[in-house]
Amino acid sequence: MGLVYELQGKTFKIVYTVCSKLKIVKFYEFYQMSYSIDWQQSLENLSNVELKKYSIPQIGDPKKYVKAVEYISNGVTTPHDLGLVMGSQATKAKDIARRGYYFSDFLKEIGLLELDKVGRQVCTYRLTDKGELITKTIDSNTKYRLFAESLLGFVPIQIIISATTRGEEQLTLELIRDVIKEFSLDSCGGETNPRRAKSVRALINWLSRWAGIPICREGQEGVQLYIPHIYAN
Repeated sequence: MGLVYELQGKTFKIVYTVCSKLKIVKFYEFYQMSYSIDWQQSLENLSNVELKKYSIPQIGDPKKYVKAVEYISNGVTTPHDLGLVMGSQATKAKDIARRGYYFSDFLKEIGLLELDKVGRQVCTYRLTDKGELITKTIDSNTKYRLFAESLLGFVPIQIIISATTRGEEQLTLELIRDVIKEFSLDSCGGETNPRRAKSVRALINWLSRWAGIPICREGQEGVQLYIPHIYAN
């Protein structure tokens, strides 16, 4: 018995009561908070997608991609400079630039960035209208909603989400690796394929939570929403 409390964060809301005498907190409800993103529409025309090769992400943190977009908007326009501001610890210029490409290649793939070639090896960056929109909005939630919508336009992610939402597949690294092998621009040999598979899985986990997409996860028999901490690993 006692007062019923509600606590609301950005991604969830809980309903609970407190018994201070017994030092007990009893939880009654956990509500997933998602954002209004029409993810179902993005999966409607998968049968008509262009079967081509894509640059598969090697970074699984949405915050870093949004940060990279903001750096580019503020004047970082080359792979080398982007690699530096995004934390490269390499000493060789080509290795620093490689980290810059990790971000810019995927940002280009999801329609947030354009790459302009200057000579044979050097390129410069400029944001698309979608990319500029992310930098111009003040609200962080809107920034990530725009990024989530861009992720939903990436065909390999669409195929994986469709398989784990509408099909009978579980969101396993094996499934993701199979999709990567089919659609990747390069061979993804050695440790590259497992690393990229983990990055894609992290992006899908974040996207499913953000957009409220129910997914059949590894070891489950049915689909359900992503709840942080339970599937953190």
